[in-house]
Amino acid sequence: FGIPYENAQDTSFFMQLSDGEFDDSQLVTITVEQVDNLPVITSPLIANAREDEYFVYHAAGFDPEGALVSWNWVSLPSWMSAADDSVFGIPLEGDLSTTIQLIASDGNLQDVAQISIQVETVNDQPAITSPATALAVEDQSFVYYCQAVDPEDSTLSWIFPNRPLWLSANADSVYGMA
Repeated sequence: FGIPYENAQDTSFFMQLSDGEFDDSQLVTITVEQVDNLPVITSPLIANAREDEYFVYHAAGFDPEGALVSWNWVSLPSWMSAADDSVFGIPLEGDLSTTIQLIASDGNLQDVAQISIQVETVNDQPAITSPATALAVEDQSFVYYCQAVDPEDSTLSWIFPNRPLWLSANADSVYGMA
């Protein structure tokens, strides 16, 4: 029993038979029928991307018969583009981990892989959006409400280290009598 290896050529072998008195021989010719095998994707099935940073993934693989492999990409997220054997782009705030499909074709057969792109989120800086100036009237109550935005919607903590003595602080506001 045997299995012809990839690209094995036609071959032959000689056999002999004997009963002790008479001999016979024959040449056996073997024709190896070539089979088109699937191309093989060898690039990793998991890739890591980081929010706000350029990402690129290169497909790798081969065709056992040596045919040229073409690459196609399916289900790309909006932040990702494809060219030939690569996908690339910059994941932004809110872009989540995703799975894309990679198809390798030799023109007849194709191999398909699901590539998991793990997007690492980054804690972006919050920004104060409340006005930088306020008017307080002497001998009247004053309240200033602080406002901010945070790209991740994190719980924000406010501190007011240099406030005047007449102002008290509570959570996201300062108040007092000027």
